[in-house]
Amino acid sequence: MSENSNNDSTKQKPVIADKMPAVMKLEAGEYWWCSCGKSSKQPFCDGSHQGSSFQPQKVVLDEAKNVALCNCKHSANGAFCDGAHSRLQTARNIFLTLSLNLKISLFCLLPLLIGLGVWVKDGARVAFWLTSIEERKEVPIVEGMPELGTQTQVTWKEQFVSGIETPLIGTLLATIAFLITRWRINLKQ
Repeated sequence: MSENSNNDSTKQKPVIADKMPAVMKLEAGEYWWCSCGKSSKQPFCDGSHQGSSFQPQKVVLDEAKNVALCNCKHSANGAFCDGAHSRLQTARNIFLTLSLNLKISLFCLLPLLIGLGVWVKDGARVAFWLTSIEERKEVPIVEGMPELGTQTQVTWKEQFVSGIETPLIGTLLATIAFLITRWRINLKQ
């Protein structure tokens, strides 16, 4: 179906023309597939390989058929796509992967960080939540006559004070968020 030419691509790496194959219907005949990736008529050769170690690859079709021609130039099947484009690690892919992992990490850690922040703001108590707090202050026994002595006045103020449950719930929510995002990523792959 095709002839393999003698490409010495160990000296140079081909340009990735596209990370998707060129899927098309070709009539019976002879075609020259670009192996260097520099052609402006991808996936076919326009002579841009001149001066390089790359040579176009001849593809001969005996009948009209639908084909997927490689545009990443890394296929083990020569001109025909074998899915190699999905395994290429370009700088952009690495950046996107790191960026996505950072976003996932921040998204997952957010509930934990919020829980820890609220807990520390409220004094990092190793106790349970409170919905009211006790306020004590010394007041004179008889108003206006402090010389007669003072007493402790206790009042209850409605106020939420977080306890140890806050960072624990944050940890639980962070774990759930992490598991959901990993599950969704695995579904996409």
